[in-house]
Amino acid sequence: MSTESEKQKRTSRTTKSNEGGTRKRSANAGMGASLFEVSAEDVASLKDDELRELVARLCKATLTEAGLSVTCVTWGGDQREPDGGIDVRVQLDADDPLPNGSWLRWRSVGFQVKATEMGPKAIKKEMGVKDSLKASICELLKNGGAYIIAAHDSVADDRYQKRVAAMQECSDGLLKPGYSACVDYYDRQRLADWANEYPTVVAWVHAKTRGGALQGWEPYGQWATSKRMPDGKYPHFLPDEKARFIDPRDSERTFNLIQGIERVREVLRKGVERTGEEDGKPVRMVGLSGVGKTRFVQALFEADVGSDALDQDLAVYADAGRTLSPPPAVVLDRLISSKTRAVLIMDNCDPKLHGELVEQLGNAPPGTQVSLLTVEYDIRNETPYETQVFRLENGSIDLVEKIIMEQFSGMSRVDVRTIAEFSYGNSRVAIALASAAGQTGSLAGLSDEQLFDRLFWQRNEPNDALQRAARACSLVYSFDGGGQEQESEELMLLAGFAQMNVQGLYEHLAGLRERGLIQERGRWRAVLPQAIANRLAVRALKRIPNAHIEQKIDGLAPEIGDWRMLRSFSRRLGYLHESEKAKQIVRKWLQSGGRLGQPDEKIGWSLYTELLTNVAPVDQQGVLSVIEHLIGLDQTRSVIESGVNNSGLWLTGDDIDEGRVRLLALLRLLAYDASLFDRCLDVLLKFAVVEKDRQGSAGRIAESLFLVTLSGTLAKTDQRLKWLEKRLRSDDESVRSIACRCLWKAMKSRAFRSEYNFDFGARTRDFGWQPNNEEIEDWYVKFIDLTTRVARGFPPVSSEMKGSLAGRFRDLWAVGVKKEGVKDSLSRAVKFFAEAGREESWEEGWVAIRETIFFDGKEMEEEDRNALNELEEVARPKSLLSRLWVLVFGGHFGVDFSDSEDSSGQQLAMDDMAERMGEEFAESEVLLPEAARLVTGVGEGRQPSNTYVFGKSLAIHISSIIKGWEIFLEVFESRPESERDAAALRGYLEGVFERAPMLFNEIIDEAAGRSGLVRYVPLLQVCAAFDDIARERLLRVMESPEVVAGDFVCVGYSASFRAASDKDVAIVLKGLLDMDGGPLVAITMFSCNIRDGRKAVDPCLLGAAYEVLEAALVSWVRREVGSGVSVGVDHHFRRVIEFLLGGGSGVDRNIAEERTRCILRNLVDKTRYVHLWPVLHLREGVKALFRVQPMAALDILVGDDDGVEAQRRRDAFEIGEEYSPLSDVPAEVLVKWCRAGGEHRWIHLVSVVPAIDLVEGGSKWKWSPQVVALLENTPSPCDVAGVLVKRIPPSVWNGSEAEAIRERLPLVDQLADILGAAYSDKVAEWRKWLQDRISSRQQWEAKYQEREAGFE
Repeated sequence: MSTESEKQKRTSRTTKSNEGGTRKRSANAGMGASLFEVSAEDVASLKDDELRELVARLCKATLTEAGLSVTCVTWGGDQREPDGGIDVRVQLDADDPLPNGSWLRWRSVGFQVKATEMGPKAIKKEMGVKDSLKASICELLKNGGAYIIAAHDSVADDRYQKRVAAMQECSDGLLKPGYSACVDYYDRQRLADWANEYPTVVAWVHAKTRGGALQGWEPYGQWATSKRMPDGKYPHFLPDEKARFIDPRDSERTFNLIQGIERVREVLRKGVERTGEEDGKPVRMVGLSGVGKTRFVQALFEADVGSDALDQDLAVYADAGRTLSPPPAVVLDRLISSKTRAVLIMDNCDPKLHGELVEQLGNAPPGTQVSLLTVEYDIRNETPYETQVFRLENGSIDLVEKIIMEQFSGMSRVDVRTIAEFSYGNSRVAIALASAAGQTGSLAGLSDEQLFDRLFWQRNEPNDALQRAARACSLVYSFDGGGQEQESEELMLLAGFAQMNVQGLYEHLAGLRERGLIQERGRWRAVLPQAIANRLAVRALKRIPNAHIEQKIDGLAPEIGDWRMLRSFSRRLGYLHESEKAKQIVRKWLQSGGRLGQPDEKIGWSLYTELLTNVAPVDQQGVLSVIEHLIGLDQTRSVIESGVNNSGLWLTGDDIDEGRVRLLALLRLLAYDASLFDRCLDVLLKFAVVEKDRQGSAGRIAESLFLVTLSGTLAKTDQRLKWLEKRLRSDDESVRSIACRCLWKAMKSRAFRSEYNFDFGARTRDFGWQPNNEEIEDWYVKFIDLTTRVARGFPPVSSEMKGSLAGRFRDLWAVGVKKEGVKDSLSRAVKFFAEAGREESWEEGWVAIRETIFFDGKEMEEEDRNALNELEEVARPKSLLSRLWVLVFGGHFGVDFSDSEDSSGQQLAMDDMAERMGEEFAESEVLLPEAARLVTGVGEGRQPSNTYVFGKSLAIHISSIIKGWEIFLEVFESRPESERDAAALRGYLEGVFERAPMLFNEIIDEAAGRSGLVRYVPLLQVCAAFDDIARERLLRVMESPEVVAGDFVCVGYSASFRAASDKDVAIVLKGLLDMDGGPLVAITMFSCNIRDGRKAVDPCLLGAAYEVLEAALVSWVRREVGSGVSVGVDHHFRRVIEFLLGGGSGVDRNIAEERTRCILRNLVDKTRYVHLWPVLHLREGVKALFRVQPMAALDILVGDDDGVEAQRRRDAFEIGEEYSPLSDVPAEVLVKWCRAGGEHRWIHLVSVVPAIDLVEGGSKWKWSPQVVALLENTPSPCDVAGVLVKRIPPSVWNGSEAEAIRERLPLVDQLADILGAAYSDKVAEWRKWLQDRISSRQQWEAKYQEREAGFE
């Protein structure tokens, strides 16, 4: 009992949702921390019995925390049944202390739990008032106990006060005057706050409400496994002044830890804030094991480290090496779907999982506020382009000293220094050694070998068995640590190497794990850091005969059906290039008849190249010799082109499989060594010349080796220049082409990046040769001079040399303004290529100079600008043909003769220039063949509008129209079909039509009789009016076997056809129906002919249009598309359907409906046994059909009939909710259609109608209005609902299928609300079916995750 003053204090306290002492959430609600907390919504979603159990669990957790027995908590029964008013009771003994906090501050507490809203009236009814107060409540309150109602609802302060007042009113008069009963009201928010004090209760609620408890997932905390300091606290983050944070985007600089932390914070903050800037990319933190990556990530959220720390509530952390439930993809799904602001951190994350999460996040809807940060010890693996990668190197010796001194305060300064120097900046090695050393015994004076041995001491003495276990396990890069399903064969093998049984090895693995020398990833284990593993492996090789190791590892493969251990062993060997025993093994493997002397059919080409790559760091010369032998470097190119050599090795240009790509990447790594550069390039060239795609992988790798920086090779300027010049002068055109691409890369001067991996075993590698300023100047001078030297001495590549230099001129000039030698070299090259009296001009060079002046001239120093203007004058085209080249190809980038900076003014100037040049060439007919070659071909930067104007002007001014036309035709017909551009011809004929219409008809009729020109007649016809002559001409052309329907699309878009009579249009459209793909072209042309606001249509055209629509639908379903059909045909279907069937043509609606039925019946009949899904992919068109003629479309496309064909027809609607053609049909129309037929209509329709929508906000699902209307009106709601339940599991999902289904579970509750209590058993059956499916998928996903996890 309590006094009135105490009551007021208590009431005031209980209005605070945070009263129980839970950590307050920050103002940014709904962040990553919500994953580890119970929300009010979670409590509200609990069922009756679950809510009662929650209260009981909370009482027990509170008592357990206070050290009290939980036997004093009693509960049970169904709170919907008569229960005396108390569901959960807590009864402490008289001598028991009261628990801390305010949730249970009475010795006797009774809870009434209600999964409903309890207003004042409901409270009075539940408790009873005064004389009718329930006996159990009366007894509780009289004895000084507290009565608390715990309910689902959410109440603000005023509503809370009313509820407590109602409870007080019920107990008025029960106690003596001046005292009031102890009553309180816990709503869902207070219950959530109480639950959040106890992680075990949080896990239980999550299991009930979110499809599973969070196992292995953590909020912000002590993720790094640092040893506590003597005062019990964890160590602070220790900054390191050493520049060891690397951002590959800024490879020339390194940063200290604080600078690195602030950089990473900036990237991650973009992802969670979406401030309108470029969204933050996923971040990948890589570095060797033990360099402090996890501690670095933890510091991102610590306010005392750097500035502007990330909010700790954003953090969602997991170590991928542990058992995680739910899997990472599911957690990311939850964060995305709930629109949670979070930073998802995956430690120990392999590249495969990283890639999957990046893809999942990339597919997230706009507005997603989740950033991804993954951590990985293996810096060798490639990372997706969409990721920002940062790298952490080893710490400084001073930093490691501070770490050891903080965590091992009793250790002498001498020993601390000894350990720090031995660890080479690796804190994990240092801590392991310090732990093993203990608090006594000096380490000073011990050699490196002795210090290394101390890692494996136990109780101040050596533990040989522990080191033997470590040595054996280090022989492989990773191993199977064993699972519940079967004992690991790999572990048995390693136990044999360690000379112990499997149980003994298990025990020693646990000891190594405690020392931080073993890491886990699912069932997989690895000895880490690599520096320790490599040293152990060297010791193991010295103690175990090579033959014994190879025999055991090779012998395991046939037993378990794969070669994983051989792969893992080879990868370890690749880190041991200084070990003589490792060299012996690799050399033996590379010998003729050895493991890698030639491909082995048993292991296949892909694994063979992987093994070759793994061991290459140990014997680079030997591996390259094997590769040279394999491709027959001393033989002819036919060895590669044939695809088979003496070893049966598949090496054709089409063999772009994993093994081939790996081999090419290996050649690039081997080319790092200058002594191997030429040989590697020669091999790459062998591959590149047979690649059909000139952007093939071998060619790209060869090019990358010629970058001035980030090249990945130590070969310097002269070596690379010498190799390249020889290939530029080759008699083989394919070799010259590749060499030209390499030259193009060599002259690149900005925006350097590399997509390749630079790591190579344990060998020290960087990005290749890094030239200083003088060497960079020398590089560009020599490669610019190379272009003129080769062009002068080897004419076959003269045009390529000019093109390369022109393409790089602007960027090279930017280098030249800072480096005088480069500018002088460019000036010499311009004068050489454009000097007076040469037979050829350098038009593209002049365009490049003009472009440079236009874009960069204003920012240049006057001296540089004047020099550039002089070069522009030197290179300016002087001949008529040169000026025409500029007109055709030089108009891009606003470069023209007008000197205008306004784009519209430039185009007018270009048109004017085209007209004047047409006049000039009309007076210089001797140049017409050359002019025709320029204007009738294709090419990069071509300006068709200029050639069109030129052709028209030429026809208007030329003295002999026929002669000019014949010259154009001769050149045009001599070109391959793919290299023709008819814009100039079309312009020429338009000029002819203006000048002599009768001659136009003669010319085009003659063209229609020429096999090489007949396809162009429709295009040329649009130059003239569309009259009877034009119509008949097109009909004749349609009969030519060389003409395809797509050739007529241009006619539909022309102004002349849109102005044609309805009769002529109808005739042309019907003519097209007999051509392959003609109906689709015809519907495009009719769509173009429908003018806005047009109503009256001639009956002949209307009839033709109906034929076209039906034929086009049939063609589309049969996929009779034809060649050259217009893109966007769906849009044309929509316009025609709306016009013909929706009243746009003025046709009576009844007639339009009958026409619709006729067209659709014929469509179904003519496409019998053909799936109708293509017609549903006419999204705009078919939506329009259901929108304007819903009853006819429903009757025929959904229908009443059953059977295979009917089901096939309805299956076509399974194209996704958002694309459903029924989405625009009003619910009342659907209900009307169902009522007009039998009961089966409801079932048929509900299986195809859009069923599920996202609630506004996009995080929850609801049934569509159409579905709700059908359920509320059908005579068979249970049958209809049963069909809908089968549609709840999505056919397409992102991430976890189990999570996708779980998110849709509330749809079952919505069905229950619609159906009512009469169908509760059926609803329970449906819910169980879905939950079983979720459970099944979760089990499969967990097994898949474990199977896919690993270190390799």
